[in-house]
Amino acid sequence: MFELVLSDPQAIARHSKIPIAPEIQAYLEWMKSQGYSRRTMYKQFTHIADFGRYLGARRANIADGAPEYLKVFLGIRIGNSIKVTVQGGAPLGINKSNERNTRQ
Repeated sequence: MFELVLSDPQAIARHSKIPIAPEIQAYLEWMKSQGYSRRTMYKQFTHIADFGRYLGARRANIADGAPEYLKVFLGIRIGNSIKVTVQGGAPLGINKSNERNTRQ
């Protein structure tokens, strides 16, 4: 299914080895079934693949507490301006924090 967004056989083989490859492939299949464009699928794929490589670098997988890894990953990727909320081991969403320092 990586062929939907990648054309280089080496890149396909490389991405097939990341810890969440089956989940990424399932997501790409779902996006295709919903009529998403190849460009949109590629954009989503790059973000998810980055997270998969992040997990791989830490020798982690989905069963190792991915929500906590996701929280740290998103904190690194998008900085402190966005707060990631995790409750009960499941990511609930991203809340933009518009708090300003009100010290006078």
